[in-house]
Amino acid sequence: MREMEPMMHELRAETYFGMIRLLKPGCRSIVVLVDEQSKDILLPQFAKHIWPFRNNKTFSFGYLMVEKNLSWFRKLLEHTLPAESGQTHEDGSSMYERLKNINPRKTLGTVLVLCGWKLYFNMYHPMHTPPGKKHFLGFDDDGKDCSSEDSDADKTLRRGQHLKLEDVLNGLPNWLDRLVEGSIRRYYVPEWPNNLR
Repeated sequence: MREMEPMMHELRAETYFGMIRLLKPGCRSIVVLVDEQSKDILLPQFAKHIWPFRNNKTFSFGYLMVEKNLSWFRKLLEHTLPAESGQTHEDGSSMYERLKNINPRKTLGTVLVLCGWKLYFNMYHPMHTPPGKKHFLGFDDDGKDCSSEDSDADKTLRRGQHLKLEDVLNGLPNWLDRLVEGSIRRYYVPEWPNNLR
């Protein structure tokens, strides 16, 4: 972690332009969401997972303090919603309404890869599995069976249990490999939110 400290910057109003708006074409910022209580646990884990990318000049690294900037993250997610989606949750609330009541603790460990020039981001969230995820051997499985190949985090998610804070970044190395391959979904935004504090 000590070796990564000089390379990791807090994403806030003062660093917003350098980490998002003024990034050169082809460059991206990898940012993990933390709060004051989780910072000492998540930042060393994050640093360990991004260590192999430290010499890659197209990546910069940072963290976002959720207590101060939850509204920025919410606005970023709102940009990805369809204008008139009409989609409602089982309790009758729309996605937009649910974003207003987002639980900051549920965002911890989320990793954003921000491409400022092309106006898109990728998102790793430990509780999010892509729809229609196919298993290597069981292409038509429904994903309910646990194989010996599945990580403990995957098994925990399928059983509907909550992950411990220490485990939220366990799937990040695999996700980063897929990011570099280009197989991770991109979420395009019309503009970057500018309400960082």
